Parts: sequence; C-alpha cells; structure tokens
Amino acid sequence: MIKILLIEDDERLRQNIVEILELCEYTIYTAVNGKEGYERCLHLKPDLIICDLNMPLMNGPEFIGKIKSGVLSQTPIILLTGTRYFDDEQKKAIAEACGFLRKPFLTSDLIQLIKENTGDFSTP
Repeated sequence: MIKILLIEDDERLRQNIVEILELCEYTIYTAVNGKEGYERCLHLKPDLIICDLNMPLMNGPEFIGKIKSGVLSQTPIILLTGTRYFDDEQKKAIAEACGFLRKPFLTSDLIQLIKENTGDFSTP
C-alpha cells in the first residue's frame, strides 16, 4: 500500500484530503506544520509527500530544501497553496516539486498527480 504524508496546517482541509485519499485506499499520515512533517518523514519514509507551501515553523520551501538534500531526496512532493503571487524562494520550491495545485483544487486533479508520481493506476 502506498504511504502518503500530508502536511497541511488547515485542519478542515487536512481532514477532507485524508477522507478522500483513504477512500482511494492510500495509507495517510498527517502533520500540521513543516517541522513536524520533516520529523515524520524521517521516521515514516513515505512514498509521496503532499505539502502546503505556506506553513508555520517550517514553510514549504524550507521543507523541500531539507528533504531534497537528505536521504529522502527522491521522494516526490506535491505542493498545495492558496497563494497567488510567489517570491523567488516559493518559485524555486514549486520548480523542485513534482506537482503543484492551487487551492481550491479538484479532488480528481490531486488523485491524478498522486497516480502519476507513484505509478499507482489501480485506485479509482
């Protein structure tokens, strides 16, 4: 089963994504900020990370920088954001991610990105 770590500080959105992805039979773990997400990544070694771009304690660009420079450098990351305009650090993070969705997004778009980046085309 594919393990996904979802790092999202918006509780309602986090819960909605978890429910949707559990219905698709993915194993979902969560974190509420980048620092917690980084620590969970080291322990869980997920197959895919879904990460908010703007989070407390460690933002998306900082998180991606740490992941890409360590043992999880090949782990695909999908970024989520409600931001409309990006600074250079955010643009670099988006370029390093394997996918990017602007909030609000369609569930089907998220699932398609997950499938593309995990090679899992068996789930609905």
